Amino acid sequence: DKDVVAMRSVTIQCLRSASGFLSKDVSIVKALYEGLVREKEAAFQLALAERYHQSDDGCVYTFFLKNTFWSNGDVVTAYDFEESIKQI
Repeated sequence: DKDVVAMRSVTIQCLRSASGFLSKDVSIVKALYEGLVREKEAAFQLALAERYHQSDDGCVYTFFLKNTFWSNGDVVTAYDFEESIKQI
């Protein structure tokens, strides 16, 4: 086990990924949670998604998940992402 120390000069309002919209909270949320993709050098890089497909009209993205687990050993599923998106 390793400790992570995060120092902020503001009060953190929320650590839930779906609720971390305040700029002061976003950096902490990004450090705690991995998404389908991550931003790197003004581009997106796959993270928990191993690949994706974009529909011909560009309106639908289908993500295919890596075999990933939560810290308690449960499998990360599409339902987990669906529920997070619904909370936004």
